Amino acid sequence: KSVSAGRKVVASTGATAATTTTCRRSGASRSSQKKALLGSVKCGFKGVEVSKASRGAARRAMRAQAARAEVGDTLEEFLEKSTDDKKLRTLMLSMGEAIRTIAFKVRTASCGATACVNSFGDEQLAVDLLADKILFETLKFSGCCELACSEEVPEPLQMGGEGFSVAFDPLDGSSIVDTNFSVGTIFGVWPGGELTNVTGRDQAAAAMGVYGPRTVYCLALKDAPGCHEFLLQD
Repeated sequence: KSVSAGRKVVASTGATAATTTTCRRSGASRSSQKKALLGSVKCGFKGVEVSKASRGAARRAMRAQAARAEVGDTLEEFLEKSTDDKKLRTLMLSMGEAIRTIAFKVRTASCGATACVNSFGDEQLAVDLLADKILFETLKFSGCCELACSEEVPEPLQMGGEGFSVAFDPLDGSSIVDTNFSVGTIFGVWPGGELTNVTGRDQAAAAMGVYGPRTVYCLALKDAPGCHEFLLQD
């Protein structure tokens, strides 16, 4: 089971109510008649504008409402109702399992330096390389990943699958693991086999695993507005 917290999406149906204002000739001046007429015209144009967008807005709102994670949903249940893409569901579930494994390793693995530096000039710790290895292996065995790269290995590697490409930071904040602060895994998912000339807007999904007193998996899907948080439970 899991606990999730997502943004509440309020659906607007776009329905308008037509009102008719009548002025008695004996008690209404020309100016008041003019104001009443203008008010009626403005209301009518507003209704026309809303009605044009109402169908699309209603569809998006219904989709978002259906996809919103509820307290008690498991990760698998949420993904099932949030996306029809089976490969994306498989990929996000696989990454969830990798985060579960890394959460254990963060608590128990060595945080010693490896005398290695990545291409960004950061010293690589043993726990960095361990998390990196776990994630690459997970993506390779998922069967849904074409290319993958990381902060430790920035050159895209072939993963042998089809569907998506993933870029990730295996363990952000690893240098403060020994101080017992929260650290995390961050990754983005893009459709197809490209990790160059793509932007955040092109992503199919993005997520992070946070390893602190509790381990949480926060994810966002392109077709499910909001960020949804799942708690790792034994």
